[in-house]
Formats: sequence, structure tokens, C-alpha cells
Amino acid sequence: MRRLDPIGFAEEAARAVTLTTGETSTLNIWSDRGPMVVRWFFGRTPIITTAGIGTILPIVGSASGRLFAAHLERVPLSGCSNAN
Repeated sequence: MRRLDPIGFAEEAARAVTLTTGETSTLNIWSDRGPMVVRWFFGRTPIITTAGIGTILPIVGSASGRLFAAHLERVPLSGCSNAN
């Protein structure tokens, strides 16, 4: 039986968003410290950022953090130093 690859599925979707819109997108997962960048898909317009793979994003101060907070049943904040 073939195993599911949720990161692979999400990676395909994020890549499709970038190819369709031309905009940069990231794939983020929920880690024990909050949202973490695991993939970058660069669009047509170059961007300058210090956020690389492995960067922990703020929960309230980032779109990814707010998206996770909205959809997680309970946002586990213990261990999150960036709950701002």
C-alpha cells in the first residue's frame, strides 16, 4: 500500500499557485515552536527576505501563523516563543 505524502501534496499545490500567479509562495508546517518555512517557490518578481527554510514565523504577525491559528482546534502555545 502506498503511503500518503502530505508535504508532497502541499508542495505540488504551492508550486501550482506560484506558476499560476507568478507570485512567490512558501510551504509552512506547524512545528513545536510555531509556523515553520519548509519550502520556497520563487515567482517572477525577486524578493529580499531573511526568512529561509527552517525560519519560525510569528503566530499573530504572519499570514501563515494566523491561518494555522484559525484552523487548528487548539493552538498549542507552550514552547512558542513568538506567540506575540
